[in-house]
Amino acid sequence: MKKYRKLALKYHPDKNDSPEAKEKFIQITKAFEVLNDAKKREVYDNFGHSGLDPKKGSPGGASGGGDSGGPGGFDFSAFQRKRHTSAGSQGFEFNFDPFEGIFGQKNQRMGGMPDLQNLFSDFMGEGGFRRGGGMPGSGAQGWGGGMGGFGDEGGGVRNRKRGGEGEVPDFKGSNVRVLRSGNWRREMKNPKEIVLVAFYYKTFSFSQKDYKSLAESLRNYAKVASVDCANEREICKQEGVSRRSLKKGAVMKVYPYKGHNAPIAFSSRRKLTKISLYKFVESNIPSFVSLLDSKKAGAKFAKSPNRIKIILLSNKAKIPLMLKALSKDYHNHLDFAFIPKNLPNPKKSLSENGIDLTVKGSLPAVFIYQTSIRKNKQYRGALRYDEMKKYLKTLVKRMKRSKDDL
Repeated sequence: MKKYRKLALKYHPDKNDSPEAKEKFIQITKAFEVLNDAKKREVYDNFGHSGLDPKKGSPGGASGGGDSGGPGGFDFSAFQRKRHTSAGSQGFEFNFDPFEGIFGQKNQRMGGMPDLQNLFSDFMGEGGFRRGGGMPGSGAQGWGGGMGGFGDEGGGVRNRKRGGEGEVPDFKGSNVRVLRSGNWRREMKNPKEIVLVAFYYKTFSFSQKDYKSLAESLRNYAKVASVDCANEREICKQEGVSRRSLKKGAVMKVYPYKGHNAPIAFSSRRKLTKISLYKFVESNIPSFVSLLDSKKAGAKFAKSPNRIKIILLSNKAKIPLMLKALSKDYHNHLDFAFIPKNLPNPKKSLSENGIDLTVKGSLPAVFIYQTSIRKNKQYRGALRYDEMKKYLKTLVKRMKRSKDDL
């Protein structure tokens, strides 16, 4: 912080020979430590200066002044947890006033040093510290020195409506997972899962209705999540999301299959819509499906290793997301193929190799073929992800028990 450095340099013993310079330098440094400590800053975020000043009714109900740890009572190990009954949260009890030594007895000005309220103004810029609502002049270049604007209280945000675009998000009851420091590692631990994360600062610039709908559409294929960088600055810092990058709106990143250490950001050149986000996620879901669009491709697939084959015939040209997702889950046990537009040549090639794809009913149609016994049948269940996954799971179990049993 510029103001902190300025004061620290002013009173550094190597640069200031006055008798009180060393004492003031220690006091300035330790006061800054209070501001830069997450737990101690949380006390100020929640309770203001009274949380640190027992003489003004701290939440811990502390009393007493300094101690023998040095001028102004800066023995920070002296505080202890105490239940804050009015809010049901944890407060801290201080047995001293950590700022009194800097600002003089009872926070009077001393030697031109600022009073308590102006300490934050001097450190953070004009306007001082707004309880929980952020501190102007900090965090503009990122989260890192980091004391500015991460609280939820104040700043007028709590009074805004919830749920719309550019407003405080409310994802309760939806498939959008709200990620915090307490569940981030658990939700991101499976490298085979695809995760879309929206990083935002307090308010959500994207349509929440569309984001919830997107999460519903992708529920079988990818996780859809959100992180409020106002509260989870460590996660955002770790993931390379700066405050500046959020000025234009939410930052969307996909954590791909077996690539969570290298997330892919949604291009700022593209228009952010539900459809563009869906396609963005879809393009990052790996496909282990062979595209049979020629006679040669059909013959190659038919002669592939002795494994059960899953073949989808369709009038569509593109491999369905459902089949891609199933192939991701079961490609170690099954071979997947897709014949687009019901092309005759690959079907003919497969037929020549003993795989009959005569459709009973209408397209799309799925066939299961076991190479070892040259037997195939048409799948008669519902062509839905959950139904297909259940069927394939049972199929793999049966295959393990008996290679000859379809």
